[in-house]
Amino acid sequence: YDRENRGSTYCGDYLALPHRCSDCVTKPSIAIAKMKYRVPWDENGNLVKLVIMLTIPKASKMEEESEALKMVASSLGDRKFIKQLLDADTKEALIELINNCLNDNMRS
Repeated sequence: YDRENRGSTYCGDYLALPHRCSDCVTKPSIAIAKMKYRVPWDENGNLVKLVIMLTIPKASKMEEESEALKMVASSLGDRKFIKQLLDADTKEALIELINNCLNDNMRS
């Protein structure tokens, strides 16, 4: 809630991308929540169905993992990719899409 008061993490297309870079974070990670129904996200009434949370250590020595998270975040500007995430009907399908995104970006 406090993070949203500093600026909405709503990204459009029913997607929110909250993120945190902190000394409290020990390992870069990603968490995905896909809601059954769209939920109000911010004070503007934007609706969200998919939340992708990124956490990155402030003084990250794990640059490769941090770069991987940044690659996923940059892919979220692709509406086709977002639609695929929204249409995924299992957690395995979501994980596969994220892994494919990482593999594609690493080859580029």
